[in-house]
Amino acid sequence: MRALDDARGYLESRLIPSYAEHRFGLYLVVRKYDEESLGMCGLVKRPALLDADLGFAFLERHRGNGYAIEAARATLDFAHGTLGLPRSNAARTMCVRTDFGVFSPASADAAEELGQRVALEDARDEYFARSV
Repeated sequence: MRALDDARGYLESRLIPSYAEHRFGLYLVVRKYDEESLGMCGLVKRPALLDADLGFAFLERHRGNGYAIEAARATLDFAHGTLGLPRSNAARTMCVRTDFGVFSPASADAAEELGQRVALEDARDEYFARSV
């Protein structure tokens, strides 16, 4: 998203309703020592998946520093501990968003390190899933 109105619309139509309906959504990831916003990480319920989907997106300058894995582990702890989602079902899949078919190997590596299956989501909203 490049425009503030687009971001506002996405929040109002997709993210905020998820918190009310599912008790989870995407959360801002902030670095503790300087409080800089790094990206977002959380759980998303997608119609094509039975369980919650673990997803993240980070600003380009913050990629490759291990923040995604750290945030994803905290999200899974939250899912199991606070929300009480069973480990066997909750967040077993991580969405890897692609830009018109360009796969993100770094995101797939993070998913693998976290023990997740990978679901690929095309930026054109053509959704499909496969194991990596």
